[in-house]
Amino acid sequence: MVKVRYPVLIITLEFYFIFDAPFKSLKIIRYLTFVICTLAGSLGSEILQHIVNPARVFDPYDILCNVLGSLLGLGISITYSHYKKGKAKKERFRYNRLMNSDLRAVEEIVLEEGDCSVANGENSGRSTPNDYVNIQMKDF
Repeated sequence: MVKVRYPVLIITLEFYFIFDAPFKSLKIIRYLTFVICTLAGSLGSEILQHIVNPARVFDPYDILCNVLGSLLGLGISITYSHYKKGKAKKERFRYNRLMNSDLRAVEEIVLEEGDCSVANGENSGRSTPNDYVNIQMKDF
């Protein structure tokens, strides 16, 4: 039975979330985490253990356990970042929907006041309701 190495799993999780990056660059972080933690960390730890303690025997099974632990950590990290990305996307959609409904309400208020220039897209100098301040560069 293959044992998952939890220290490697935790190190991979921490390494992945060290970078505070926007969602667009997560692909680079995935590759970087895979190369550094999974490949270099798993193989490098076995080589370092042999250098520190020459009596220690090289064990490919230990490397396999380290790789599996790191891959599990990377899988958990990717799954969580996809969850966060989906949640942020839903929040942006909800915010845009609220903003659009607010704009429609403003247009309805303006139409009730009798100013049809906003609904027709004309710029008559008064494109916002009375409770907003309309400051333009020419005012300075």
